[in-house]
Amino acid sequence: MKNLILIFGLIFLFNGCVYENQQIYGKLSQADAKIPTTLQPNSDPNIAQPKVVENGTPSTDPVSNTSELPDSEANPSPFTSPSASPNSMPSDDTNSSGSTPVASSTPVASSTPVASSTPVASSTPVASSTPVASSTPVASSTPTPTPTVCNPFSSHDQGDDFGTVTQENGLKGHLKYMTSSETRAHPHSSIQNFIDFGDEDLSKLFFSALNVSTRPFSAGFSNENGEALRDHEGNILVENFLIQFESNLKLTNTNHASKYQFALIADDGAKLSAKESTTWETLIDDDGNHPSKMSCMHKLIPLSHDQSLPIKIDYYQGPRFHIALILLWREANDDQVLNDPLCGQSGNTLFFDSTRTPSLKTRTYDDLLSRGWSPVPAENFFLNEVRSDHSEDENHSVNPCSP
Repeated sequence: MKNLILIFGLIFLFNGCVYENQQIYGKLSQADAKIPTTLQPNSDPNIAQPKVVENGTPSTDPVSNTSELPDSEANPSPFTSPSASPNSMPSDDTNSSGSTPVASSTPVASSTPVASSTPVASSTPVASSTPVASSTPVASSTPTPTPTVCNPFSSHDQGDDFGTVTQENGLKGHLKYMTSSETRAHPHSSIQNFIDFGDEDLSKLFFSALNVSTRPFSAGFSNENGEALRDHEGNILVENFLIQFESNLKLTNTNHASKYQFALIADDGAKLSAKESTTWETLIDDDGNHPSKMSCMHKLIPLSHDQSLPIKIDYYQGPRFHIALILLWREANDDQVLNDPLCGQSGNTLFFDSTRTPSLKTRTYDDLLSRGWSPVPAENFFLNEVRSDHSEDENHSVNPCSP
């Protein structure tokens, strides 16, 4: 009896499982039948639409004939319905229920905007937008030549006469300046201040000589185009500037081979350096703000006709308006007293009367000349070094301001 009850129980359990499997199978079949139509991206009636047969596998309507379709439809793109190419579905992806989830899971093929979204290839504005190639003013726009400034401290009104000079004669000058705000930030006026904190002006300055008597300086520097040099705040340069002069002193046939003493008359600070043999030496240091002042070198330098003496002069003009810069020399011997009575003396009216145009020499200056001093003539300044071995200066240059 117990065995009979157990057999009936097993039969009842088996029938329940079969019924549940049939319910699940029916739902899966209905889902498989709906999937192709849901994913169908094209509703054109001329294109074959998938149908679902009893086993849930999509098929193509035999009424449609791909041979009568246009090329784009006869050879469907990845965006057409997966039913247009049923033979491409692998048969080994069919599950046990007979449904083909591979066909239903082909939104990957339909969602391939990567194939259609190829604006990278089509959108080639890089090739079309080639203003870089067309806008090549860099190659055509050659740098503007640096303006030249000739003898900015001299004028016909002052009666400056440099005698006969050539393109080989003269001094080169490099200009630096400080604006009013920069001088407030660095109030101690000195040559080194301008070197450390000054702004460089790229204009090329050339001077025929350094024989600038005490005079007002209000016109500033004018280049070859007649334009006044200005600082980066737009102010005409008449104060707070530094000029670094470079040249070579050489004796001419009118000079004697001898020992020479040098001096400077300057308003404001000035420094004279010379290169004897291979080293530079400061010969005169008259730094700081002051009126026209004479500073002397307390040693002698021998000069001969077959070589030249490279020199540098750093000169700065502080507050406006007067300027002065004269390089003096005289022949001397070892027994001569080198300390002239005017060495260290200063005053805007001591050497010249700057209230007159041109500035007039004073009795004091005439006495100075009577003791053998004279401004170094223009023909003794050479832009290029003259060497005893007659080798050429690697930085050879000419004076564009010479007549």
